[in-house]
Amino acid sequence: IAWLAPDLAPRLTTGVDRLAMLAPGTVFLNPAARQALAPSSGALELLVGPQWQAVRIGGDVGAGGPPLAVMDIAALQDLTGASSGISRIDLRLRAGIDSASFVNSWRSDPAWASYLTLAAPDTGERRAGQVSRAYRVNLTVLALVALFTGGFLVFSVLALSVSRRTPQLALLGVLGVGARERTRLVLAEAVLLGMAGSLTGLLLGAALAQAALHWLGGDLGGGFFPGLAPTLQWDTPTALLYALLGVVSAAAGGWFPARAAGRIAVAQALKGLGPVADPGRRRWLAVLPPTVAGAGDRAGAPGAGVGRGVDQRRGGRARPGGRADRHGGKLSQFG
Repeated sequence: IAWLAPDLAPRLTTGVDRLAMLAPGTVFLNPAARQALAPSSGALELLVGPQWQAVRIGGDVGAGGPPLAVMDIAALQDLTGASSGISRIDLRLRAGIDSASFVNSWRSDPAWASYLTLAAPDTGERRAGQVSRAYRVNLTVLALVALFTGGFLVFSVLALSVSRRTPQLALLGVLGVGARERTRLVLAEAVLLGMAGSLTGLLLGAALAQAALHWLGGDLGGGFFPGLAPTLQWDTPTALLYALLGVVSAAAGGWFPARAAGRIAVAQALKGLGPVADPGRRRWLAVLPPTVAGAGDRAGAPGAGVGRGVDQRRGGRARPGGRADRHGGKLSQFG
């Protein structure tokens, strides 16, 4: 191991027998593991399957990176009771050998066992990273759905509020509060709702996340990382960004009710004739009746068209609102 991975070579503590590195209950920790575990008695417990096994710290190794414990493979087999075989062998290729060609040559060998797998050292890390990335993407999509749902809730609440407070808003208009001020008033209510909801959501989310980590673990009860107790990582800039998104969503949801509050026809609202008068719709309603009337005249209204037809065939005359006499050319009025 000193030639393949010199950083993993055990370094015995002073006073420890040299053969202790082969003992089943002896491990060697790197600096990160010593800092994370902070063993004071020179012993610790390892989770081996469903049981905890007490081991002794015989020294350290010089490997950097994440926390790492090194043990002799035969000693580990005796400790775990898996003396019938091994599950992994690490290979280090010589300089100049292409790893892809090496793997393909071994897999194409007829003597290669189908139950064996050749993988790069970072394959497991990449697979775990892909799973974690997919998990974060799913959570982000759910967060966006919740964000849009919150915007629709703010819209419905403020729309109902504006509809119920139409007389009060109209009275404000009579007292001198203009359309822009009424719009800003309702929009300010939406922003306050967004701020209150964002603050409450951050506090409740942090509390629920801490409770989930405490009771369910980092895998949320999946059992993938037993024995680990992760801590909540709080990121203030990210939390403020999420709070800002909540406020923006609430303001977007309150924009249309705010415009409706600014377009209230004050006189009609005080008389109870209608809460909101939309100028765009009024223009369309004002244009459509003459257009329809003109189209009816060109296509032939029932009274006028029949009168003209009778006038041409019988010599009578037709006027709007009457029917033609077939014989005398006179028009008998009705209606």
